[in-house]
Amino acid sequence: MWDWLKRIVSRWRVPGGPRFVIHRGYQLDCPFPDYDPRRPFRILLYLRKKGLLRRGSLRRPQPVSPRRLRRVHDPAYLNSLEKPGTIADIVGLTLDQELQDHFLEYQRLLCGGTITATRMALHRGEIVTNLGGGLHHASAAMGSGFCLFNDVAVAIATVRNRGFDGRILVVDLDIHDGDGTRAIFAQDPTVHTFSLHNRTLLELPAVADTCLALGADLTDQQLIEAVREHLPPILEETEPGLIFYLAGSDPHLSLIH
Repeated sequence: MWDWLKRIVSRWRVPGGPRFVIHRGYQLDCPFPDYDPRRPFRILLYLRKKGLLRRGSLRRPQPVSPRRLRRVHDPAYLNSLEKPGTIADIVGLTLDQELQDHFLEYQRLLCGGTITATRMALHRGEIVTNLGGGLHHASAAMGSGFCLFNDVAVAIATVRNRGFDGRILVVDLDIHDGDGTRAIFAQDPTVHTFSLHNRTLLELPAVADTCLALGADLTDQQLIEAVREHLPPILEETEPGLIFYLAGSDPHLSLIH
């Protein structure tokens, strides 16, 4: 499928347009319930039908390096991921060694994709979308809820290391609480974490955060109204030089419960 998509995109020309980061390794063939392993490529086909792709629209990332992961994550935690059973505890499923290695590489690739998108956005001054990632439950020393690494935090640490010193806003509209991201930046006044979710998973005071639990059975209109009420003042206050938006895979009425 990847080769087929590359052939399609190489012939498809649209003036201007956004850029997207994707890799054939974004297809995760693991037995996770309610997970569509081909979702990134279904999104890509949708974008093509909408005329949003052109030659040069796609960028392929490299897996994140251990050195970059260590800028955010505790070395002892990273080493523990190589031990049998550690990843299974994080994802809630028993994985054999082959699947564990595959899942580890998959998440390194997603993390690398967010780094690539972030660097492109800063370099070009435009919106760049990683069609994977959003691993917001991972904290510095612990994985949780499918997330081994916090890709946004690692991307922020990467661009900080390269000299970017502007204010940063993380807008997280995944229906699950962005608890790992909030924990990592709890004492960093230069990174404001903004999370609207159904229920708060971690009650943790942070120096620059908006953490709002909107409850169950939320309608689309209620979610939109909450964003319109709370986000503009934060944008005005922070004046961010870089914004991360985590769209999530599930801000939908049927999955908010």
